[in-house]
Formats: sequence, structure tokens, C-alpha cells
Amino acid sequence: MNSNNSTILITGCSSGIGYQTALYLQEKGYKVFATARKEQDVLKLQELGLISFLLDVTKHETITDTLDKVLKLTDGKLDVVFNNAGFGQPGALEDISTNVLKEQFETNVFGLHEVTLQALKIMKKQGYGTIIQHSSVLGIISLKLRGAYNASKYAIEGLTDTLRLELKDTNINVTLLNTGPVTSDFRKNAIQKTLDNIDIDNSRFTEAYYKSMVPMWVVNGAAIGIVFGGLLTLLLSALSASNNTTDDVQTRNEGKDSLILSTTKAMSGVIDSTSTLSEASVSETSDECEYGDGCGDTVENDVTTGNIDPKQRYGRKYVASLKYTPPPFNSKLLAYESVLKLWNVAFPADNPKFVCEFVGTVGLDCLHKKGNWRGLMKINRPVILRLENRSGKEYFVGLLAIEGEYGKISLGQKVIWTSLESIEQQWLGDYSVIWKLPSYKSSVIKPGDIRSSDEWLATNILKVKAIKTGSSGDVGRIHRDDDSPVSEKVRWFQKEVGLKSDGIAGAHTLIQLNNFITPNVPLLVRDITTAELPKPQMVPRS
Repeated sequence: MNSNNSTILITGCSSGIGYQTALYLQEKGYKVFATARKEQDVLKLQELGLISFLLDVTKHETITDTLDKVLKLTDGKLDVVFNNAGFGQPGALEDISTNVLKEQFETNVFGLHEVTLQALKIMKKQGYGTIIQHSSVLGIISLKLRGAYNASKYAIEGLTDTLRLELKDTNINVTLLNTGPVTSDFRKNAIQKTLDNIDIDNSRFTEAYYKSMVPMWVVNGAAIGIVFGGLLTLLLSALSASNNTTDDVQTRNEGKDSLILSTTKAMSGVIDSTSTLSEASVSETSDECEYGDGCGDTVENDVTTGNIDPKQRYGRKYVASLKYTPPPFNSKLLAYESVLKLWNVAFPADNPKFVCEFVGTVGLDCLHKKGNWRGLMKINRPVILRLENRSGKEYFVGLLAIEGEYGKISLGQKVIWTSLESIEQQWLGDYSVIWKLPSYKSSVIKPGDIRSSDEWLATNILKVKAIKTGSSGDVGRIHRDDDSPVSEKVRWFQKEVGLKSDGIAGAHTLIQLNNFITPNVPLLVRDITTAELPKPQMVPRS
């Protein structure tokens, strides 16, 4: 199937897989018709250059109207329909009313079936076509508290397998797409459905419901658009060639033509990955490697010279671009938590304070800055960055480490490696640093203001001088020999570390002082000389 003239209708494009796939396939040259059930989402898609129409799969007339509009724009041709629209209704079956269960089936099953019926009329008339039904790994196995969603996806499996048998004598291909957990608004919407339709406090599953509302599964979101778009590109190419499938795109199991993206670790090994999709493959990585050192470090490369093969060194943790990153749920809090973890500090989930208020209670402080890579590298601490994706949506990541031209970032609850260039493309220039306060807990010292802090500052700068002169064992002697004012000592230290020499020990000066006097302080780069900053230097976006 030639992407230059192939047409594809996608339902449920307001966010997540539908949204990212529509953008990706459009870039690949497909004529994409992206649909959504809300007017504001249709306008958003149109602003991104997509052809978009209002389509609610539960309303027959909107399906008919949209297909009529598509056919007028394609000379009566429709190559592919991707039935992607759907939602998840969590809840124990005993807590789900029949009406709520009907609502789940209206969208996920009956709506999908209605789109399929209307598309089949077009495809039978033109003599060919492809229908892709978006199912789930939960259409293969069941999980508790997911009964309504499980049932809807099992229904899709049965409908699709039967339809494929019935269309065997035609040139219409039917394919199942079984995905696992991904970053999108799907989970946020599911939480809202729980609050709307489940009597949580009067259920025997109360504790389980509240726990389920804490962010858990966040797949490598930066790759989602590339992964699913690339996956569909491979699938469409294979389907267009003939009815003979290729092993690296499809799996046949007793007549099933399905594409399974399994989350082996998350499903406790119940499901095995059955598709190998080369570089378009996806499976959720283990949570065992989170924010600590060594995540993904499987191959030793020459970091000092920038000679890193990121795919070898970081494996599945490496993402080439953040271009298609959907904002992770609760990204700001999770970014702060990832940096706090490097300080061996856990932010209590029940703490009502904002993170920067909380850190003050454990001897730390937040510094908020707007600047560029040079300023960030001078501070040399893990930071929280404010980014903006291509859709104009703001989100936050923790920049945890830098190796050469690559950075380790926390994206939601996952850690990935990506290039500093890809970060720069979305970075708004804002960053926040968590750092250790002096013992008197003041972030600015003006020499002579407070005698105790004056003495603390003088003593610790002299410790640095002792280290610099190789006399670390005789700080007392240096103290006796150096009778200069504290302000002069501060100026000396500021010159040594490349700061403005004003004699006032502000946050930047104290952070640098921490490097010398605080053991095991988290650093962004262990050796500054190895960092390869993006070129040209980033100018903060307005």
C-alpha cells in the first residue's frame, strides 16, 4: 500500500494512541482522517494540520456523516479504518451497575461494530480494505477490578475473529491490535469513571480503589507515537502486499491475525511477547531499575570522548526523540520525586505541602531559575525541567544525569535516556534545583550579618582552600594565617568556581560550596569536561 495515496480513518484521536498515530501517519504521507467526539478536540487536531471530523461512535448519524465527508474528499475510496475509540471503566463487578456496564459496551463494542458495518459497505463496494480493531492484552487475560473493560475487549476478540472467517473470500483484511499500558489520558479518564460510577467508600474494595488512583504504569511515553505509528506502517505495508503475512509484523494463531504488544513484566509473565517488529517493538520494561545509578548501563562505552552507542549502552531505556511525548499524568510531582530520591528523601503521599515546602523540613531547599545549559552545568545538580511538547502541552521531567551528549530523565514513573538536543527542543529554559541548606538554614549570607553564619562560611571556605592547596590536614594553620574579612574569602571562592565575585554567598555560591563540604552530594555530571552541550547554546523560549 503506497502511503502517498492511502486513506485511513481513525476514531478516538483526542489523545493517546489515536492522537499520536494520526500525527505520525500523516508525516509518513498517509491521508489521515482523525476523528474525535468533542468539538474542542476536533479543532485542536485541525490546528495541527490534520483533517478532522466530529465522530461519536455511539451515535449512528455522526459515523454516517463523517464517512460521507471522507468519501467526498477521496473520490469514494477508503483504504483503512482504525477502530481506536474506547475507554476503561474500572471497578469490581459487584460494584458496577448494569447501566454502567452497558455504557462500557456502547462505546467499546457496539460503537466499534457500527463503524465496522458502515466501513464494510464501502470496502465491499470497492473490493478491498483493511479494518484494524484496537483490543487489549486484557482481551486475552483478565485482571480483577477490570471486569467491564475485560468483557468489552473479549467481545472485540470474538467479533473480530468471526468477521475474519466470514470475510475470508474477500480482499478485506481484519486485524486485532492488542496493546498494553501506555502514557495517555486513558488512565486519567478511567480514574474519573471510578469516581463517577463506583461507590468507593461503601465497597469492600475501598483500599484497592484508592491505591489504584496512584500513578503506576507509565510506559516510555516519548516513543509512543513512533512506536504505534511505525507499527501501523509496517502492518499496512504487510497487508497490502498480499494475504500472506510476515512473521515480524503479524502472528497467526489458529487463524488469528493479531498484533500483540505485551507487557510481560507488568503482567507477571502471564503473556509472552509474540511480535518482534524489530525497532518498532514495544514491551514495558521492568520497574526494578528506577532512579538509581546504572539504569540501562549494559555496555561499557568511552563516555569521556563522547563515543557512546546509545542503543547499546542504554538498551530499551533509550529514546531517540521527545517529539511525540504526551505529558505524563502528574508529571511535576513525579519529576520532583525522582530528584528527591537521589537525595535519599521520599515525599510522603499524604503530605499536604507542596514539595518545595516539604524539602525545607528535611534541610533542603528549592532554587528556581531561568537560564541555559551553561548556567545549569555550573550548578551541576539534578534538576527539574519544564518542557513543552509539539502540541503546546506543558510537562515536567527530572534531569538526573548527563553522559556526553545524552541525558537521563524521569518521564512520569519511568526513566529513559535521550539526547540533550531532543531535550533542548522542548525545554522552556526553566529549571528547579534541590540543594542542601547550610546548618543555619539560610539561602543567602551577607558577611557580617550573622556571626554564626559568618563563622560557618569562613571555616568552610578555608576548608576548600586547604583542599586546593593540598593542606587539608592543617586547616587550623590556614585559618590562623588567613585573617582576611569573610567577604574576601567569599570572593576568593567565587573566583575559584567561576561565579560572579561579589562577596555575597547566595544560593549559587552555597551550592558550589556543598560540592566540597558535603559527601555524596548528587551531581548531574561526574566530570564536567565530558558533557557535550547542545550547539548552538540554547536560547530560552519565551
